[in-house]
Amino acid sequence: MSQLEEVDLGTENKQRPVNVVKEMPKDEKKAMKELLMYFRDVFAWSYEDIGGVRSPTISTSNSSQHERQTGGTTALPYESELCRKSKGGN
Repeated sequence: MSQLEEVDLGTENKQRPVNVVKEMPKDEKKAMKELLMYFRDVFAWSYEDIGGVRSPTISTSNSSQHERQTGGTTALPYESELCRKSKGGN
């Protein structure tokens, strides 16, 4: 497995870390950082960075546990809302 190196795409006030392969040649690493900086607005580091998605909609917890607690009845409305949002709907 390759070793990773953290590259910060953020500002002085707000860090935005990503990882790149440590063994990458310096010129490629510089070009990669420039490319990532150019497109950094497509990355999300927090719920606030994801426009139109409420934080309870997304969960990093075990989805099986959620289904056991709710019987899976709330998953479908969330999925359809996310699909609608991803297609540009309100």
